[in-house]
Order: sequence, then C-alpha cells, then structure tokens
Amino acid sequence: MTKISPNFELSEFIKSETAMRKGIKEQYTPPKEVVDNLMLLAQNIAEPIRTKFGSFSPTQGYRCPRLNKLISKSTKSEHLFGKAFDETFIDASGANISRQVFNWILAGGLKKWSKLILEYPDKNGVPRWLHIGYDKDNLNNQVLVVDKENPNGINYFTSKYSK
Repeated sequence: MTKISPNFELSEFIKSETAMRKGIKEQYTPPKEVVDNLMLLAQNIAEPIRTKFGSFSPTQGYRCPRLNKLISKSTKSEHLFGKAFDETFIDASGANISRQVFNWILAGGLKKWSKLILEYPDKNGVPRWLHIGYDKDNLNNQVLVVDKENPNGINYFTSKYSK
C-alpha cells in the first residue's frame, strides 16, 4: 500500500474495473510524474473534501493511455496525467450530495483547482458525478456543466466563478 496523502492510498486513484476486465496491466503502474500529480490531487482536493463531507474513494482517477482510449475521446484528459478524479459523493443515508460538494467548492471550500465539472445534472441540479481537477500549472478555477439538454453538451461558467 502506497499512501499519497494522510487518508488516501494510490490504489484508490488507479483502480479500474475496465482495465481489470481488459487486462490493461499498465494501468496499475503509473509513471512517477503521474504518482506525483495524484499526490497533489489527493492532498489539495480529496483531503479537504473528505474532511468536510466524510469518507469516499474516487470512482475514476488516473487512466493510462490505453484505458483512456477505450473510455474517452479526449487525448488531453486530466485523467491521463493523474490530475483529476470523478466521484458521485454519497452521504451516510445513501443520498447523492454531489451538488452540495460542488456548491461548497464554489463558496470557497477549495481555494484552487483546474477544472470542476458538474456532470449531467437532473431536473433538481444534482449531477450524476463531479469531475475535479488539480493541475498545479493551471489553477484557474474553471467551472463547467455538462448537460445533455444543451445542444453543444457543455456550458462554460469560468468567468462567473473564477476566483
């Protein structure tokens, strides 16, 4: 077990059912620079969220190039570099609190991030999951909403929410 922050193991940020099913072994041995990025992500993003909202383990973190090609069309995904994770935040009662986490981040709960994406909100604005990125060279607090109702798929709110 390799700890990357006080409460997170590296294994939590590199796990992938798809990689296991497809036999993509390189998913589990990320390069040092990716591990370094995951450490920053865990320390600066995941730890403060865990302190505020309780225990969670990212649904998706790092994706090696082969896995990323299967899952995403993006060749520039923050996941490729260990600079983002996705999570549906669930409280002790089983309720999806991802919108509360999103609002807390926007209200200053996190000082800096690269991308915060509210993914596919329902009619009440509760997303299916959040994508949260931390790129130490690009901490511009970009906020996006991916919404299937929008013909372009993405709403950009960067200027409204940048800090």
